[in-house]
Amino acid sequence: MIVKIKKLNENAIIPFKKHSTEDACYDLVPVSYKYNPKYDRFEYKLGFATQFSSDWEAEIRPRSTNTKKEAYIPNSPATIDSGYTGEWLIMFKLRTPFEQLFPTGDKELNLIEMENEMAPYKIDGTPIAQVKFNRVEHTDWIEVDELSETERSADGGLIREGK
Repeated sequence: MIVKIKKLNENAIIPFKKHSTEDACYDLVPVSYKYNPKYDRFEYKLGFATQFSSDWEAEIRPRSTNTKKEAYIPNSPATIDSGYTGEWLIMFKLRTPFEQLFPTGDKELNLIEMENEMAPYKIDGTPIAQVKFNRVEHTDWIEVDELSETERSADGGLIREGK
């Protein structure tokens, strides 16, 4: 597989495997971040855009070290489709919402504190997430009137009366 990558920021780091061929995923390092109060999330830019075959998708996942953070990737795993050629972004939400962290006080000052003090990751070369490429199976959907009976059937394998 070939992934074309275009740096949009001179500090962008091309995704890499820390342990060479042993790792399934490539580490992702941000070049900048900003807190977005409208969506109560931190938006990390990776500083690059990509293009790859439509037979593949890029799946963004948290790193195992993310469990030590008070933040999570809300749409995890996230998918980057082959047709998307914009800058890669990773969103993080704090486990405690803004309103609970700052119930009173100067909202503008709190926003500055949120962005500077509460960010789950700083821009210091530390990977914040990882990407794994998965093959995409192109599917034809056929509408039918009936489906075949199976052992599990529509009840999902729940215990049936008389069994």
